[in-house]
Amino acid sequence: MKVKILIIFFFIFLIQKSDAGFINGFDNYQPPREVRAPVELLGTLINQEVEYPYDWGRDALIDTSLLYDFDGDYDEDNGWLWVVLAPPYDSVFRIYRSTDRGIHWTLCYEFRHTPRSLYPKVGMVLGRGDSNYVYVFVLHRGSNNTGDILGVKIKFDLSAFAGFIVTWDNDTINDFSVCKDFRSNYGLYCIASNEHRGGNNTKFYRSFNYGQTWDSQTGYNIFDPHIVFGTGSNLFLTSVRPTRDTLFFQRNNNYGAPGSWRDLTILHSSASRKYCPKVSPAFTTPDSWATTWVLYEMDWLNTGDIDIWYAVRSHAWGDTWRRSNMLSVSTLLDERVPDVKYYKSIGNIYVNASYIIYDSSYTETSYVYSRWSDANSPFNWHEINKVNDSGTQVGTWFGPKTCGPKIIYSPGAPAPGGGVLYARGYGYYLPKGLYFDAPWFPSAIEREKEYKTKILKINNISQKEIAFQFTKEVSEIAIYNLEGKLVKSFINKEKQIIWNGKDNFGRDVATGIYLIKFKTDKRKFTQKFIYLR
Repeated sequence: MKVKILIIFFFIFLIQKSDAGFINGFDNYQPPREVRAPVELLGTLINQEVEYPYDWGRDALIDTSLLYDFDGDYDEDNGWLWVVLAPPYDSVFRIYRSTDRGIHWTLCYEFRHTPRSLYPKVGMVLGRGDSNYVYVFVLHRGSNNTGDILGVKIKFDLSAFAGFIVTWDNDTINDFSVCKDFRSNYGLYCIASNEHRGGNNTKFYRSFNYGQTWDSQTGYNIFDPHIVFGTGSNLFLTSVRPTRDTLFFQRNNNYGAPGSWRDLTILHSSASRKYCPKVSPAFTTPDSWATTWVLYEMDWLNTGDIDIWYAVRSHAWGDTWRRSNMLSVSTLLDERVPDVKYYKSIGNIYVNASYIIYDSSYTETSYVYSRWSDANSPFNWHEINKVNDSGTQVGTWFGPKTCGPKIIYSPGAPAPGGGVLYARGYGYYLPKGLYFDAPWFPSAIEREKEYKTKILKINNISQKEIAFQFTKEVSEIAIYNLEGKLVKSFINKEKQIIWNGKDNFGRDVATGIYLIKFKTDKRKFTQKFIYLR
């Protein structure tokens, strides 16, 4: 009798552990339909370059706001970088773009919906190669504060945009993930979960007409979903159970179609809670054989000691998973919110990962680290690089799992690897200010020199006259000698100043090296120049 009872409990345990993910068949499939909602998308074209901050450093400042969430992607053709972010105090989301691999950023658009909503989570996908749109997805509070997925598609040249709707119903969505495939079929994919309950709490959506209509399938017991495509028709999904004791992986081998879901795989099952899984295959062919990594947080024995673990699968050992590997583990520090991404270049075997490491007392400086691995040596994670500038903190929202660092590449950059988007922190690691750093960035001195040359041009127009031409309005313009003594001051705010080589008393100055100092609305500058009589 005891044996029968044990067998029954064993089967119940297996059912509970495996009752998650997507099942094959068309019973839970809804054909494509256009979703309508009583909301209107309003957009403002800004197209203005961002100025550098006072705290000049190696990292590039994109936005100074307190942040709810952010995401980014890159154009695999020209290396341009794109970012979407949403602040928690204003009902807008903003689109930024960099055309020089992240060194300078332009605020392109600011969007909002009516009725207005905060946007606690955002996502971005670039449709280069098929639709040639930048797709932005946002979590809108919906009617009655339910939570729905809305979006906007933007032309790469910023000439037009249009809104679309993925979901608008009574179910409460509070987490989602988006991706695209890399075939010319205009495929967009979104998985959205209601993490207030288990059961059939998740919908998987697909669109093959620029977001106009979406089909759907129902998923079960899915928390913290993350999806990504390989080089072909394979969609990769990772998630955790609502009880957070089990980490899953599942693959669909036909562009997310119903009936094409492979068996659910348990990657890690233990009492320790798991969070924030991220999956990435190497960008190799065939993608069903691609070496695949899943990174995740684990709260060791639920003691509050949080570390980064990973599982990896390789065709070299029969497409089986090697589980419970430690990427960054410490009893003194906590490691959180991992990200892992491939390089969108077919045949590329590398992935880059990032995560935050911090002192759990919330009093010490926290850091963003980045590392890389490859399909040939998938357990070998190289070169722990600290991303954020020395003396700065990193911010994130640990509860809703947003504002974690994001890997973003730039093809053709002068140094290999991925850059990292991250939020700086203040006051218990609240995320404030979005920054970008990359291995190809010039030094702070080089960047300041480059920036000054964009503001000020110095030309000799005659034997005794020099023209100072400014590209923006400046003030407090003055010329000093190398001893720091004032030679000549100017009171006007014109964009061109002509100096005839005389000081404030009308006396000719000698040939030599001088300093011109000026101030923009953001900061003060000093530039050396040579005066010849």
